[in-house]
Parts: sequence; C-alpha cells; structure tokens
Amino acid sequence: MHILALALFALALLSGTCRAQSHSPSAGMEMRMIKALCDQEIGDLQSGLGMRLALAAELNGYPGPRHALELANELGPSNAQRAKLALLRRSATAR
Repeated sequence: MHILALALFALALLSGTCRAQSHSPSAGMEMRMIKALCDQEIGDLQSGLGMRLALAAELNGYPGPRHALELANELGPSNAQRAKLALLRRSATAR
C-alpha cells in the first residue's frame, strides 16, 4: 500500500497536468481530497482512464485493455481474448 501511495505521489509530481495557483508547486495541495491528485486526475481514475502508467508500453506498441478493445477490429483478437480484455476493462472501472 505504501508503494502505491508513493508511486501515485511521484506521478502527480511528474505529471505537470495540475498546477497550483501560487508560486509554490505544492501550494493548495493540502486542501485536496487526495492531496497528490487534482480533481481531473481523480475523475480520470474513477472513469478507468488510469494514470498513464501504461504510457511506456503503449509507446512501444503494447496497448492496454481499453485501447486493445478500441482497436479490436484492427488487432483481430479471438473471442476469448476479447472477453479477457473486457473483463480487465471492467475491473479497471469498477468502484
């Protein structure tokens, strides 16, 4: 659990997608529901959009479940593979 929290914190610091309204990059973060994540990142996680942890894989030609399902016609997975991808996708978006 500590490793996950540390990874999420590191990603929030490196993402650059959320900026505080002050000179200090961390100003105001202590008021957030999850201090290291902005509302957009929390919403993305809750929607199953992830935290770009698969970016390196995708940049090297290995799509995650969501993109593999979106590209299913081009990739041509078997019915069993499609079912597994759908299961992975549902588990990523389950609350």
